[in-house]
Amino acid sequence: MTDPDYCREKLMQWRERAKERGIRLQDLRNSLALMRAENSAVLGVKPRPSSPSKAKTETSPTTSGSALSSQSSTSDDKENVVVLHGSTDIPSKKRRLMPLLAPTRLDKGNGLVKENVCLPSPASSSQCDTNNGGSMTNIAHVVSEDLSKRVLALEAKLQDAMSQNTIHMTRAAQLEAHNSDLQASNAALEVANALLKGRMADVEDQRARVQAELESRTATSMAQIASITATFEASLTQLSTYNAARDNELSETIHAKYEARLSDLSTKLLSTKSKYDAIRDDVDLACNDRAGTDIMPQVEALEDQLYHDDDDNMLEEARSLTLPALKKRLREYAVWVKLHDEDRQLLQFSNQVYLQQINELQQKHIALHKEVSAARQKVADIEAKAATDRQELDECEEANNTLLSKLEKSMEKTKQLQKQLAAAVAAAPTNEDR
Repeated sequence: MTDPDYCREKLMQWRERAKERGIRLQDLRNSLALMRAENSAVLGVKPRPSSPSKAKTETSPTTSGSALSSQSSTSDDKENVVVLHGSTDIPSKKRRLMPLLAPTRLDKGNGLVKENVCLPSPASSSQCDTNNGGSMTNIAHVVSEDLSKRVLALEAKLQDAMSQNTIHMTRAAQLEAHNSDLQASNAALEVANALLKGRMADVEDQRARVQAELESRTATSMAQIASITATFEASLTQLSTYNAARDNELSETIHAKYEARLSDLSTKLLSTKSKYDAIRDDVDLACNDRAGTDIMPQVEALEDQLYHDDDDNMLEEARSLTLPALKKRLREYAVWVKLHDEDRQLLQFSNQVYLQQINELQQKHIALHKEVSAARQKVADIEAKAATDRQELDECEEANNTLLSKLEKSMEKTKQLQKQLAAAVAAAPTNEDR
């Protein structure tokens, strides 16, 4: 139950209670008027005529009780004064009715005075005069005091009821003011609800625009990522093909160049070796064996001639024949050796040149081997870079998949929030419920 409903219900309860108190107050007033009429009839006093405005005031439950209580108290005081001052102040009609009064008793159940009235009859008139003659004054005094007390008690109750009614009417006025405040609050709440609905519509439009922009940007990003991925894969494939072709071409070129130089060097080495073998064979044939064959017999003959006795003029023959022949032969060998020494030096020089060329070719081979190793290392680096690029591409694809999953989760969460918002708007109290 909302606050306005609770206040409305309390206001209705207060109004019902005020109505009941008004009814009770009217009953008390009626009973008081009846008692006054009975007392006036008993005492022989004519009741004061009530004006229409006074009667209307008595019938209304919301009339203030101050004027009524003052009037009733004034009239009761006058009646009490009339009764208490003795029989001289009692009117003649009241004096005639006093003997008819019987002793009164108080009914504790309803607070009313029950009176036993002795009606005049031919048989009992003398008896009533005899019984009531001595106690007329006491009875009138007791009755007046009892009536005064009851009137005062009823006036006190009436005053209390009027004060309670005033309090309740004040409370009802406060509740009316509070109800007016609640109605103003309800109007402000309705205005706030209207503003909230407008704001919700604006938020919904903005969310739709943001979602559409997000979807368009996501599609654009996906297209860009796909284009970049395709371009990168094409570039990577082209680079791998170019590196493989370049490596193969470079390896084949270096291998062909090396094979050509190696074959040339091998040819030159074989030619030099053949020349060297030919020269060595020629020297061996010309010097070693032939020298032993041609010169040694002459030297042995010279020794024989020199160490034998010169009986047959052997020394002369050695001096004249053997020594000149030996000198001539030695000069021939010296000339041949000198000639072949130049060939040997030339052969050694050629051998050194060939060895130097071989060293240069070996150095070039080493350099080419280093270049091939560097090219292979470069190819390995390119392959490693390509592997790194592939790994980065995989990471990019994984991040893209993660982004898509997060985007889907955010869209699902947005849908749930929309559902919760719609449920909250549907569960909000409307004007009819209030």
